[in-house]
Amino acid sequence: MLLNVPETYFSVSEELRLFALSCVIGAGLGVWYDVFRLLRLLLPHSSLLVAAEDIIFIAGCTGVFCIFTSLCVRGELHWWYLLGSILGAVLYLLTLGSLVMRALRRLILPVKKAFVLIGQATGGIFVRCSKVSVIYFKKLAVLLMKCLFLLYNNKESKIRKNVDNVVRKEEEQGTQKRSV
Repeated sequence: MLLNVPETYFSVSEELRLFALSCVIGAGLGVWYDVFRLLRLLLPHSSLLVAAEDIIFIAGCTGVFCIFTSLCVRGELHWWYLLGSILGAVLYLLTLGSLVMRALRRLILPVKKAFVLIGQATGGIFVRCSKVSVIYFKKLAVLLMKCLFLLYNNKESKIRKNVDNVVRKEEEQGTQKRSV
């Protein structure tokens, strides 16, 4: 009696095919890295934004590698798949990636210079607007400080001395109207 057991090992040709596929995936991850290099060329970055981009890059690489091992390799993680993807990424970055980045830098530099010129031309407008708004907020702060000294915040109104004066004035006005 012969049992029909599914194959649990890859043959040598299948392992080589999977290694080549991991190299291609590594080249794709090199393109993913170039996207972030392009973003860093276009926009000024703080260290917080660089850290966020690095986290996104690493999460994307990890996700792609997990999908590769789940779909293609039946969940078996071998070090040569990781080596293949690193090798593919390095080969892409040293060959095609360097050519792509040179071409992109030549295309992006004029665009970046145009943005700098536009920023310099419109910068004065924004500075004037911000100065006007600062003056408005300073006046608002002065008005708010004056609100602290309204009549109902004075001790005199709490003691109710003013109430007696108002009543006397109303009585005097009432007697004057009656006499007329």
